[in-house]
Amino acid sequence: MSKKLLTVLNKSNSEAAKASEIVLAYCDDNNIACETFDGWDITNKKINEDVNYDLAVVLGGDGTMLRTSNYIGSKNIPILGINYGNLGFLTNSPEAGIEKLVEDALNGKLKRESRCHLIVNVQSDAGASEFIAMNEVSIRRSKSGRIVDFAININDEHVCDLRSDGVIASTATGSTAYALAAGGPLVAPTYKGVIIVPLAPHTLNSRPLVTDKDDVVEFDFTKDDKRDKLAINVDGEIKKIEGKVLKVIVRADKNETTILRYSNDTFYSRISKVFF
Repeated sequence: MSKKLLTVLNKSNSEAAKASEIVLAYCDDNNIACETFDGWDITNKKINEDVNYDLAVVLGGDGTMLRTSNYIGSKNIPILGINYGNLGFLTNSPEAGIEKLVEDALNGKLKRESRCHLIVNVQSDAGASEFIAMNEVSIRRSKSGRIVDFAININDEHVCDLRSDGVIASTATGSTAYALAAGGPLVAPTYKGVIIVPLAPHTLNSRPLVTDKDDVVEFDFTKDDKRDKLAINVDGEIKKIEGKVLKVIVRADKNETTILRYSNDTFYSRISKVFF
């Protein structure tokens, strides 16, 4: 049976567009079916349940990787990221060669990394919405920048009440992104729980908090009586939420995202080069 590839690229990047032509030519030469999408076209979309791929090839930066992961959702499709962006913390260098990277990925020769992603359930007075986050979900005031009042509950147990600019719930993958900039810890990617980082809390007693992998985190905004709406940002994308946000419930998904690595660099060698 012929293999099937999903290729997602940043079409605004000319180098990524050229690389997609190489991937398509490789597929044609090897009787491999290939579907290609612009990374922005799959934003806020989910893959059809009856569609599957042997491999997802991402040509772009970390943002395109995140959009692809969110599009794939809980389907167990390995993702090969090839960097045509800036930081490229989740992707591989194209220096090894596009065809070789794709061939090695299809033949199981690349290192597999399982990454936890979050199920984010947003409850408002108009209904509920659910999203997947590979990096993080952040909740902030949408326009005015006013303080947000909320409670943090874990497994239905009250932990604290906070007044802050908002809050981030992050995966270990997202610990190198927004959560890091907000003062959160760098966390090894094998960690499966939720990292909670308040944004500019109005207290001297607040600290980031990490949970167990099975914990359910609830951010309760029912006592937040400001008229301005809250903004729900998932992996850098503002989500449209009807009505007033009441609660945001976050848990680690039992299904994980698999990313493929060509280099044998460890997490610690990567953060040493990038952050220190």
